[in-house]
Amino acid sequence: MTPRLSPRLPLLFFPLLALALLGADDAAAQGRRAHLSSDLASRVQAGSVEEECVILTGTSQQIDAAAGTHGLKVRKRLTGGAVVQVPAGGLGALAADDSIEAVSSNYAIRGEMGVTTVAIGADQVWEDGWIEGAVGVTGDGIGVAVIDTGVADVPELRSRIVVSVDFTAFSNRSGQKVGRSSGDCPGAAGVRGRAGDDHGHGTHVAGIIAAAGGSPSDGTRGVAPAAHIVSLKVLDAQGEGFAGDVIDAIDWAIANRDRYRIRVINLSLGGAVLQACAVDPLCHAVQRAYSAGLVVVASAGNWGKDASGNEVLGGVTVPGNSPFAITAGALNTKQTPQRSDDGVTTYSSRGPTAYEGLLKPDLVAPGNKILGLLAPGSTLAREHPELAIDTTEGK
Repeated sequence: MTPRLSPRLPLLFFPLLALALLGADDAAAQGRRAHLSSDLASRVQAGSVEEECVILTGTSQQIDAAAGTHGLKVRKRLTGGAVVQVPAGGLGALAADDSIEAVSSNYAIRGEMGVTTVAIGADQVWEDGWIEGAVGVTGDGIGVAVIDTGVADVPELRSRIVVSVDFTAFSNRSGQKVGRSSGDCPGAAGVRGRAGDDHGHGTHVAGIIAAAGGSPSDGTRGVAPAAHIVSLKVLDAQGEGFAGDVIDAIDWAIANRDRYRIRVINLSLGGAVLQACAVDPLCHAVQRAYSAGLVVVASAGNWGKDASGNEVLGGVTVPGNSPFAITAGALNTKQTPQRSDDGVTTYSSRGPTAYEGLLKPDLVAPGNKILGLLAPGSTLAREHPELAIDTTEGK
């Protein structure tokens, strides 16, 4: 699965990024208050006195100083910041602190359902000679970090899930602790243990990427059937999570990229865009991954139409709005391998992105009525038992 960026995108990328950065500089010059995401700004304006769970941007020293000044509880250290709990009534004072760079809510993130191998030509590049002198490409030796609901140890992926880490705050899995857990400020746990997926979305995504038949008679194939999976769980049994956990998982993938041969990060999830990407901590994490040499693929989102069926523009979710991610929209292939009848699904998010106005998505791929792997006992398996039949028929 080797997506291609539009040849016109680089020409637009640099001036747009420069405008975004200039805008951030101008905002800083106009006032000494911390930058707030739009939802937090609304709460401050409304005089909210509730406790808040937020992400501060800054060095460890700046975080510690802010914690001491404002009575914050540091729940999770992040690269370039921290998830902190703000005491009741403390958000206004935190926002007015001129020593703090930016404050973002620890906003909600949700899974976004996805490719058929024939429709995108993946089956052609598996074979030697797909171009003159080239050997087949199956993903062998390539690690894909699936940051999602976890990945179940199903036969089609067995022995190729090389590590599983659970970053969700309410993890009930046993294993080696790699972080601290806190129920009052979500997004602070990390457990390295056995593979598992209590929702089903991550297993579906991992199957599209790297499924391989569990027996000689099983023809199940993902796009890169020889790739190995690094499962980083950030979403719960309802397919929901928090930005702080996704950031933590991305930075874990960066730190462990050589150990597990990670080349790609898959982010089939998204949240509401509450601020410019230039100041969003999740966008910062995507940029760090890009700078570390990783390919970051993110979904565009499922906000292409409103409840009345009307087309919506500007609905690309975060982190798909990042200029450092390859953002994928969804095609309806009409269940045929030829591309002449393909069309963008009505629900797939369209650009331009909010705030920066970037042209997104960068590409589209089949994403409608995709047969995939089912995690036994997961939310999807319980709520949609017909999926088990579809999965069996797809083998």
